[in-house]
Formats: sequence, structure tokens, C-alpha cells
Amino acid sequence: YQGNRGLATASTMKIFTAAAALETLGKDYQYTTQVAFDNNLYVFSNGDPSLGSSRFDGFKPEDFISQIVAAVKSKNISKISGNLIIDDTYFDFQKIPGGWPYNDMGNYYGAGVWGVNWKENQFDINTFGNEFKKFSINKDDFKIVNNVRTEGTSDKSIIYTSPYSNLIYANGTLPEKEMTVSGASPNPPRQLALEIIDELKKQKIDFKGKIVINSERIINGDNPLVFPRNKVILEYQSPTLDKLVFWFLRKSINLYGETFVKTMAKEKTGNPTFESGIKYLKNFWKEKGIDERMINFVDGS
Repeated sequence: YQGNRGLATASTMKIFTAAAALETLGKDYQYTTQVAFDNNLYVFSNGDPSLGSSRFDGFKPEDFISQIVAAVKSKNISKISGNLIIDDTYFDFQKIPGGWPYNDMGNYYGAGVWGVNWKENQFDINTFGNEFKKFSINKDDFKIVNNVRTEGTSDKSIIYTSPYSNLIYANGTLPEKEMTVSGASPNPPRQLALEIIDELKKQKIDFKGKIVINSERIINGDNPLVFPRNKVILEYQSPTLDKLVFWFLRKSINLYGETFVKTMAKEKTGNPTFESGIKYLKNFWKEKGIDERMINFVDGS
């Protein structure tokens, strides 16, 4: 019925992204995050969207951070005299696909793609009515404007954030009961760094340096610092791609789809942009016999 009529695919688009990723990268493909030490402590990732996710047994936030601490201790390092450097430059600088509306990109399902992702680039707020009781990130790093009203029986709130912003704005309505609402983290690499430092201190490893984020150096007009590949003390691999795809489709995690698009672009064209990834995706399905006039992908999810 009306088989030639063009309609918005919504999240059924994820099927095309998932199938292309599985064939292009292979079901056993794993993302890799490396940690290096040369008086500075470095973290570099090739964009693992599951880093710090709570969905996978053995890959939870505490599992990754405890492995960093164990790697540091294995080198008999009791003091880090330099800085903690997060190299998040594996992909290009753009975090959000063009065309995404502002009232989506601050909510958890609108989280952007970073070279170093953390906890699916999501933060949580425990609420009671319009009161914000507890944040899963350090709220002192942000200016918070809360215009939420207590009303109704379901969550109709909207969170507004954007990459690198220190503003969290919320409006809409929440019912008068305990709830958890989730937003998109404005700076996942920095949140990871804060949690690493917290655990280092708990484990009596002296750290008095600064947090350095390579993408922030770019913003400030500085060159990114080079990750010392000959000083690696930990290689941490993600669950295999088939497991990531399972959750991508089951829970419709947009972050995973957009990361797959950039990963395919990086692996096949060397140009890890959304534009390059969507072009690759269109050509992939064209070669499978789908008329290119019937393909109008604008993102991976």
C-alpha cells in the first residue's frame, strides 16, 4: 500500500545502521580504550560508546576505573606528578548530527558522540515534584536553572544542555513523587576524569595535577597533546559489537547508532565525520540493491 510514498523512518532507521555496522566492522569488533603513563596519566579511546555503561556485566564504570588503578599500582606508581590528560580527538570535533532539535539534544536520548564517551554520556537527577534532590554528576560545575512545575502523573520535563556548556536548564512538569530524569552530559571526558581522580585519591595515589581535555585545548586555540603510545599500561576492550547492537536495537540508544556511523567512516574512509558516515551508509545500501532515490538517511538513528 503506497509503497513509493516517502515517510519518516523514525527509529526503524536503526536496523539499517546496525546491519551495515555488523557487516562492515564484524560482529566481533571491539572498541579499545588505552591508558598510558609518563608522569602524566593519559586516557585515549577510539570512541567506545559503551565505556562505563551499566548494561554489561564486567564492563561497568567501577570495572574500568578499578582496572586503571590496578594498572597504576602494578607499575609501583604511588604519585602522579603530572596531569590527567583525556585524549578525545579520535573523531572530528562535531558532537551532534546537524538538524537535531535543541529540545532533544539536552535529554539523554540526544547525547552526542565523543572520542571518549562515559556512562553513555548521560547524567541522572533524582527528583520529587519540581525539586532536584540529587545529581549523578558534580552539580557545582554547572549553573542550574530549574523551571519545572509540579503537575500531572507522568514525566513531561525537558532538559536543555549542549556540548561544553556549563548550563543545565529544565522546564516542563513532573509529578509529585520520587522520579529519576536523565539528561545528556555536556562534557563526558571531564566527568570521567573527575571519577578517576576520586578513585585515585581513595586508593592513596597522590595526584595534585590538573584535568586536561584535548578537545578543550582545541577550543582554546592550543594543539592537542600527543598520546604516548609507547607508554601504554592498560588496554581495555569493549564488549563485542554484536552485544552493543543488541542494546542499540533493544533500547533504541541513539548514541550507539551515531557512534557506529562515525566508526564506519573512520575505518573505511579515514574521515570520521557524520557527513562521511552517512555517505558511506547510503553507498553501502545502494550496493545492496536499494534504489538511491529511496534512501534519505540524515543520521544513524
